Amino acid sequence: MVIAIIGILVALLLPAVQQAREAARRTQCKNNLKQIILATHNFHDTFNQFPPASVSMDANCSSANFGAYSGVGLFAFILPYMDNTPVYQRIDAWKGLDPDYPAPGPCSSTRPIWWDYDSTWEMAQARIPAYLCPTDPQLGTRSDGFSEFFVLHGYCNDATTEGARCNPSGGAGTLGGYMTLKDYNIARTNYMGVSGGVGVLKNLWRKWNGIFGGWTKTKMGEIHDGTSNTFAFGEASGGDTYNYFWMTLGAMPTAWGPGKCDGTNNWYQFGSYHTGGMHFAMADGGVRYIANNIFALNYRRYGGINDQEVISE
Repeated sequence: MVIAIIGILVALLLPAVQQAREAARRTQCKNNLKQIILATHNFHDTFNQFPPASVSMDANCSSANFGAYSGVGLFAFILPYMDNTPVYQRIDAWKGLDPDYPAPGPCSSTRPIWWDYDSTWEMAQARIPAYLCPTDPQLGTRSDGFSEFFVLHGYCNDATTEGARCNPSGGAGTLGGYMTLKDYNIARTNYMGVSGGVGVLKNLWRKWNGIFGGWTKTKMGEIHDGTSNTFAFGEASGGDTYNYFWMTLGAMPTAWGPGKCDGTNNWYQFGSYHTGGMHFAMADGGVRYIANNIFALNYRRYGGINDQEVISE
């Protein structure tokens, strides 16, 4: 009888314990994004611009060229402001950590790859706790068969007509690409910069251009919609197919709406392992929990820096 009562009490208490643990993990996740956005502010104070999402490849390249034009990404730039200067100092990939380094030439030109440098390759395996959500069941590890993935911020090349949208794969514009590096323990991240609607573009989608894009130099004063109304970073789980690696990661679009919160969202959607939503760091330094059933147009408006559209209730 006593054992039965104890069993009932344990069954009643276990959900409460699990909820308390998840609440603590959500708080830590929120704090991680707080650190990331404040580090980005410090970068802006130093260089008078936000870091680029990536310095990877030219907008004339197709997704087939991703492997040949892979540079370092946004999270590498802010390492010194995340108390990770030793890691930053050992990233020796050409001039990839110079925010003023120009975009590469045509795809036919030779461009170094970040993993061609031994020290950079070694640092890419450095696990950065603040880049990881504690609710993620993988907790910074990788699974065999998972691929490296980096979103390039979205672009439209010269063949893209006015009003066209960049496609998730190929076509007139390309959003991202991946390479398989399943045999190496490259360090992951659960966060990503926000690129706006589909990236920093020159076509019709430029209305929802975001803070971060390839070789961008966005300034705080260019966020005309207000820093408290603009996404800077969000949670990104990678879905059930991909891992995101902090060394080469770019930025994510908002055009296709928020993803699910069970790790099965599409790779081109923000998503989390929390219940019902995900955290976003706003450009002003605040962090909000956004429900994944948010009105799609409001979600897109949050991603843009100068869409001049009012976010409705």
